[in-house]
Amino acid sequence: MTTPAETRLRIHKAITDILFDLALDPTDEITEDEYRATREGMENLADMLFEVFGFEVTEVTEENGYTTALVELRLLSDEN
Repeated sequence: MTTPAETRLRIHKAITDILFDLALDPTDEITEDEYRATREGMENLADMLFEVFGFEVTEVTEENGYTTALVELRLLSDEN
């Protein structure tokens, strides 16, 4: 059974992958250093999104080969 922590990491990786793909022009050739720096930047951006939205996986179920996650987002009020 997949734990909420493992599911959170999988979701984080998926968001990072999407951000990374959006950040790069597929026609550009980049160096390994540029690749790593861009990847790290997108990981940091995903971290910030998770923090801002108070992202938490509260429940995980697996059925018929699919993993379903109940995700909670807690937005801070403008007063904070």
